[in-house]
Amino acid sequence: MRKTTVGLPEELAGRPDAERPKRGRELPVFDSGRSLTPGEMDESVYEYIKERAARR
Repeated sequence: MRKTTVGLPEELAGRPDAERPKRGRELPVFDSGRSLTPGEMDESVYEYIKERAARR
């Protein structure tokens, strides 16, 4: 196993450690009936996000 550490600028680092995470919405489930390639999965997620943004 390989361990990786990623440093983020403060504005991207998120909430302070003492704050409890908020419960988010459930993630959408995509079922195409077959396994998707990573590129196809990215495209599905981006399309879902665009559709949700257009409804707002």
